[in-house]
Amino acid sequence: MLVFCVQEEILMPLTALGLLLLAAVLHAIWNLLVKNARQKQVFTWWALAVGAVFFAPLLLLTRVFPIQVWPLVICSGLVEAVYYITLTRAYEHGDFSLVYPMARGTAPAFLVLWAVLFLGERPRPAGFAGLTLLVLGLV
Repeated sequence: MLVFCVQEEILMPLTALGLLLLAAVLHAIWNLLVKNARQKQVFTWWALAVGAVFFAPLLLLTRVFPIQVWPLVICSGLVEAVYYITLTRAYEHGDFSLVYPMARGTAPAFLVLWAVLFLGERPRPAGFAGLTLLVLGLV
């Protein structure tokens, strides 16, 4: 079964939509658990460690990254570590209702900016409209 269609070629299976909504709910719950944890940094790093151990076996099923990719993997890991440190500190000082939307909403805005600056991409008018709504929602 397919759901909503803006253009004929853009269709989303109901299963995909359900998984998308489930992922959004689980993500919000995870962030709420971080916010409510007494030791937010410790809780966050344990959660990430458990996730890494759980998903590590999947690496055996994939191809090894080429050597040229590893600097990007390391940089990505460092940026992600800074993100989690910043997120937990924000939860220590801010309300969940403010921190969570800011943390989730700024990434798509930066993604569009980086796509324009580094990839030379130009969003369509609908993309700009969506970005505008996102930024207005954050303000």
